Amino acid sequence: MVSIAATTENTLGAILIGNIVAAFLYGMTTLQTYMYFGRCRGDSIPLRSLVAFLWILDTTHTVFVSHAVYTSTVARVGDAAASATPIWSMIAQVVVMGVNDAIIRTWVVLEVLNFVRDAERIRSEYSAIGFSYVGTTFDYTQ
Repeated sequence: MVSIAATTENTLGAILIGNIVAAFLYGMTTLQTYMYFGRCRGDSIPLRSLVAFLWILDTTHTVFVSHAVYTSTVARVGDAAASATPIWSMIAQVVVMGVNDAIIRTWVVLEVLNFVRDAERIRSEYSAIGFSYVGTTFDYTQ
């Protein structure tokens, strides 16, 4: 069985690669936000404000994570005592992402509820039309 020892290269390297991938995904989010504001000018102001606020939260998250990666890979490398204490930006990014996640999940639940209400309303309207049509059909057959 091959065992891989935890070394500076394979732990800090993984953190750095993860941060690069996260920065790339943040760039995609920024592009999507830019395209949204360019194309969806007819959306309501609360929805546009929500998109802007979520982008600000995502920006804050990216800054905090990048700070934590810099601190752990450059500023604290080789200092065992400092590495034992948590980095403030890592704790702060957890709070920011918790808020972001709660907002997104709440919005999705509200959209699903609105969809279900609309589907029930449409189904009841079509049912009423169908029953009235069937009723008139039976009247003609008598």
